[in-house]
Amino acid sequence: MGSSLINFDKLEEIVPEFEVYLNGEGIKYIRERNKVSDYLKVYLFQEEAIDSLDKETIENLVSKLWAFDDCADTNFIVDEILRSGLGVIRDSFKFLINEDEPVDKRFDEVLKNIRMIDDVVLSEVLSHFNDKKYPLWVNNKIYYSLKYLEVPKDRLPSQGQLNGKQYEIYANLLQGILYEIKDYYPKIDSVFKLSFLLDFMANKGYKYDKSAEEDKINDENKYDGSINSANVINQVLQLGSELGFEIEKDITMTSKYSIDAVWKSKIANVVITYAFEVLEEDANIRFIAAKIADIMRLDASIQKVIVISTYSQFENLKDKVTEFHISKNSMIYFNVNDLNRALSYLESLKEILDDLGLLKFNS
Repeated sequence: MGSSLINFDKLEEIVPEFEVYLNGEGIKYIRERNKVSDYLKVYLFQEEAIDSLDKETIENLVSKLWAFDDCADTNFIVDEILRSGLGVIRDSFKFLINEDEPVDKRFDEVLKNIRMIDDVVLSEVLSHFNDKKYPLWVNNKIYYSLKYLEVPKDRLPSQGQLNGKQYEIYANLLQGILYEIKDYYPKIDSVFKLSFLLDFMANKGYKYDKSAEEDKINDENKYDGSINSANVINQVLQLGSELGFEIEKDITMTSKYSIDAVWKSKIANVVITYAFEVLEEDANIRFIAAKIADIMRLDASIQKVIVISTYSQFENLKDKVTEFHISKNSMIYFNVNDLNRALSYLESLKEILDDLGLLKFNS
């Protein structure tokens, strides 16, 4: 067959088990998904319906999408989405279903405009819109399944969060794999079904050895500084919520400054706050340093300010920390790759507790 995008021998290990799953336990998930697709076709995938989109539509969207299954407080998610403004939400979804525009542009536009809609949520919505073109993306679970199948490194999407261009690369990759396997595995007849297989692989333990020497990633090389701020903030909120903190977004801290996100915890009568700031590639470093100094000085409840970015941006910020007399003990540098790893490990922990019957995350 010439050069292939995957190792067919490894795929052959998995497909028989996956086909049994599709004909058994998986039936309920496919039926559930089909019902969601039918709902979205009526209430989200027509311009006339989008014109009538309201809070009830958003509530139904959050309750029906798999991407929100693990959210402990769906009311918070709904409220945060609605804070984007119904006009903005309607315009963004209209743009999303406009196939005259490239998918990377549509993807980025929605990520930028609608709060709490991250790459995982958006990939699921698109997969309902056209399952032949748009696959699910489930963060590192999908990434390591692709690694297990020995997809060439230069064809892999980014590890962790995806922007529009990376999602387009991923969708094109799966369309290429689907073309290669269609004559061998006719039941895998869409890129959605293929992405469903990749997720199944991760859940069943078909995982690339992340500890292997060849898989060690240089964080600075992996991320070139082009961070999707809205997506990173949503990941911070997700991690904080899962860890039991009260979470808030876009908080006004002083008359001059706001902070991207906070985690709060109350011990006795003392409120402890951790403030998060995402440092983008084009950020004004001096402004960020001044903001952190002022916030630490004016709000005694803040124990730490956690700055999320790449190593290169951290070095730029460190030059200003001394100038503004910011204590090294009051600020933490949190690499965006480590944030992705933390979420990945959290997912693994939940799977273990679920298997032990201690907590039921998938019920």
